[in-house]
Amino acid sequence: MSQSQSPFGQYPSSPAPALPPIPAGGPQRIQPIGYASPGWGANPVSGVWRDGAMVVLDRRATLPPMCFRCGGPPAGAPLKVNLTWVPKWIYLLLFTGVIPLVIVYLIVRKQATIYPYLCDRHRAQRKLWNGLLIASALTMFGSFFAAAVVSSGSTNDSLSSILVVAGLCGLGLLLIVAVARAAIMPTLVPTSIDLNHVHFKGVSSMYLNQLPDVNLAREQYMQQAYGATNVPSPYQ
Repeated sequence: MSQSQSPFGQYPSSPAPALPPIPAGGPQRIQPIGYASPGWGANPVSGVWRDGAMVVLDRRATLPPMCFRCGGPPAGAPLKVNLTWVPKWIYLLLFTGVIPLVIVYLIVRKQATIYPYLCDRHRAQRKLWNGLLIASALTMFGSFFAAAVVSSGSTNDSLSSILVVAGLCGLGLLLIVAVARAAIMPTLVPTSIDLNHVHFKGVSSMYLNQLPDVNLAREQYMQQAYGATNVPSPYQ
């Protein structure tokens, strides 16, 4: 399946039937059966599916209450993650200049907000790495700022040099922490966003295994979404 396509195929040239209205108060989550059991995989019309290593989310649905890093029980409220996706061809506009790239980027970008969950362990891990990033950044900017103040207000070159070295060390630490965080805690990356669905990757295999396969859920989903088996599917 192409990443730029809907999980149910291309839309036809004829108008698609109207989507069911969103209930008052926003999309309603379908209650999962359980984590140890087939769980969400037993409910192919939940609005959340797996497509290889990707998650496919219906915009009217919400993500299941399980940690996207390990598939375990969640702890606390879900995270708010804003996703932005643009087609890859847009980066060819770099050869035309930055301004055309920015203009086309703002026109063609697609955005979505998702709410994934974390367990206690991975929530604490996230706080730790975020704290290290903030500390490294403060060390770098604070040292460079102090070096600028000292060098402009006195002749103490040795202190200024020490502060510059401290700032460079802070910069190095910031880069190391950023790379390590990206390796240990992969971020959720959109692979495609369209009118009805959000495709993204970055979840664990344990999370994916609890979701129904998108290819096995087409017929059941269309029956529920359109209320009848003989309604022409806009995805065929």
